[in-house]
Amino acid sequence: SGASTTLDSYEEGTWTPVFAPNGGSFATATTYTYIAKYTKVGNLVTANCYIRTDGTLDITGGSSAVRIQGLPFSTTSSNDYVSVNVGYALNWSAVPAGGYVAANNNYILLSKRETSITGNLNASDVSDLDTSGGAKNEIMISVTYQTT
Repeated sequence: SGASTTLDSYEEGTWTPVFAPNGGSFATATTYTYIAKYTKVGNLVTANCYIRTDGTLDITGGSSAVRIQGLPFSTTSSNDYVSVNVGYALNWSAVPAGGYVAANNNYILLSKRETSITGNLNASDVSDLDTSGGAKNEIMISVTYQTT
């Protein structure tokens, strides 16, 4: 086969997703990872994870949207936005319904339904994390994006 059809890069591995606020920092936050894997073929990365907080989350000091930091590669600067699939979420005050990765970033910003199943998706907020009684905010996500 010709050079243009030859696979030049393939990689599999794990990554370390971390819950974080888009503004400031949490007073206490520990992310427990059930699974976090990625596959990179050429410049295309598919990453997935199933994570939760550990029940001792203190959101004091955090503001704005909820992030999942630590994607294994940054998106390209030419990508505008890449959508994120949320397959499962449990024990949130307001459950994430999706998310996105902006250009030239290595983190996911979560979004939620504004009102109901037919409502608009808007940025999540740190107050959407349930911090009562040792709650463990769980989420399972996947994203496919381009990197350099």
